Amino acid sequence: MATAHHLLYILLAALQLVAPASGSNGTVYDLLPVFGLPRGLLPGNVVNYTRSDDGGFAVELSEPCYVQFSELAYYERTITGKISYGLISSLTGIQARKFYIWVAITRIAVDSGDDTIQFDTGVISEKHPASEFDHIRPCKKWASSSSSSSRGDADAA
Repeated sequence: MATAHHLLYILLAALQLVAPASGSNGTVYDLLPVFGLPRGLLPGNVVNYTRSDDGGFAVELSEPCYVQFSELAYYERTITGKISYGLISSLTGIQARKFYIWVAITRIAVDSGDDTIQFDTGVISEKHPASEFDHIRPCKKWASSSSSSSRGDADAA
């Protein structure tokens, strides 16, 4: 009988170690500040997220959508990457419109020295005030009419 209790205790302890890596404890919006990132980096239609022990993550949205920051951003239905303190690397699933073309954001880094967020595409980098991402913004199915170049593949979604 003592062996069964011991085994149950070990199993419960193992489950507690695994639980924080899943999306079941809090929301992804709660997780971002733990890593020094603003809550508003993701749109308001997140339905699920998973996180692995090595920092890998996947975020699932209810549908692909657009969010208007100082520039228009497009979020695919699934966003993946690797998260560590102040940094999201190997990012897929987020694009921004720059000079009338869509560019994939591959890295997001916090620069606490000047309170900015740097977005990298692999070719260009751009900094924006961190305060621009303090609040979770609503997701829109279509690009606004003020944005003259919408994504054809996203419009079909």
